[in-house]
Amino acid sequence: MIKNYLLLILLSLHLTISLFAQPQWRLLPNSPQQNRAQDIFFINANTGWCVNFEGEIHSTTNGGALWIRQLYLPNVRFRSLAFINPTTGYAGTLDTNLLFKTTNAGLNWTRIGNIINPRPSGLCGMSVVNQNIIYGCGVYWGDAKVVKTTNGGLNWSVINLSSQVYSLIDCHFFNPDTGFVAGGVGNTFQNRMARILYTTNGGASWSIVHTASRTNEWCWKISFPTRQIGFVSIERESGASFFLKTTNGGINWTEFPVLPNVFVYQQGIGFVNETTGWVGGGNFTYQTSNGGLNWTNNTFGELINRFRFLSDTLGYAGGRGVFKYSITPIGIIKISEKIPSQFLLEQNYPNPFNPKTIISFQLAVNSFATLKVYDLLGREVAVLVNENLNAGTYEVDFDGSNLGSGVYYYKLSAGDFTETRKMVLIK
Repeated sequence: MIKNYLLLILLSLHLTISLFAQPQWRLLPNSPQQNRAQDIFFINANTGWCVNFEGEIHSTTNGGALWIRQLYLPNVRFRSLAFINPTTGYAGTLDTNLLFKTTNAGLNWTRIGNIINPRPSGLCGMSVVNQNIIYGCGVYWGDAKVVKTTNGGLNWSVINLSSQVYSLIDCHFFNPDTGFVAGGVGNTFQNRMARILYTTNGGASWSIVHTASRTNEWCWKISFPTRQIGFVSIERESGASFFLKTTNGGINWTEFPVLPNVFVYQQGIGFVNETTGWVGGGNFTYQTSNGGLNWTNNTFGELINRFRFLSDTLGYAGGRGVFKYSITPIGIIKISEKIPSQFLLEQNYPNPFNPKTIISFQLAVNSFATLKVYDLLGREVAVLVNENLNAGTYEVDFDGSNLGSGVYYYKLSAGDFTETRKMVLIK
């Protein structure tokens, strides 16, 4: 009796797991895609913003399903974002405007860069500690300065670090006193070396905790999934690419290759936990599931410059569009144990649909199968199946609630078999 009960529990767990996808990245189809998102910031699961070099600030209040352009200043290069609460936030730039502020969730933005003196050339990164304390740093071509506020942005102090580092790109603070800035030392790109500085007294003094051994590279972004485990991406223009990792809270850093003896263009880096992370910046994004020991080419993302995680199952990334990392129910159901005589991808039903439809397929032999959905431009918008399946007939529920009306394609790949069909979403 007990044995049968345990088997029932295990079977229930297996069915529950099979009904839900693992966390995955997907493009938010309505996110701004014409211009690269230089930074993104989410104050909660639903409310976030993104900025770009074309003077645009966009916002969402429904988890990225819909984006609204709040500001357009074509001569302003927005680079960084920081919100201290749902209404008050800051957008840093790479020009004399330096910093903009909103107190009404982005409906209006006011230039406040003139209150910061001596004014840095730009703000590449910002780190929010709490509603009163924000750090910022810049800039990647030189003029290494840190800015700091302790009263919610009413006043800012400036820390000049040019004696210790030439350029700064990103910063990360654990608390009001302890944090890091990352950039490079060397007054030309050809002789620049990646460098990280560390403070434990709120920026009053800084120690150099790492300087790379190679030239023509510089630190770009910082990611700490835990207090002890951290990663820093290193940008370079040619040659083998490395990243940095710490396992003792940033006291020591070790250099690791992304791919041995292979050039990988790196900018954005983000880890959802100690083992699982991504690095992007070029045409491809690379993923690791063992803390950076090995990396593989991942199918999502282009020009990724910033990752933001709100939990171990929810995150966002900004690049050519905004991407969302989440668990999506997909309802993979095996409807027949009978082994089909051939592979087959059925037409979805209903079609057209709003917002849900069912996709059926057959596997003639045990296979590693993927079922993906693409928009008209060939961009991946959903991964419905990505696993080993036994031979049989399956149904998958697809929910297009986060997609706009239009024509989409779904593609089944299993072994040597591939087939693509068209479906229409009408809202």
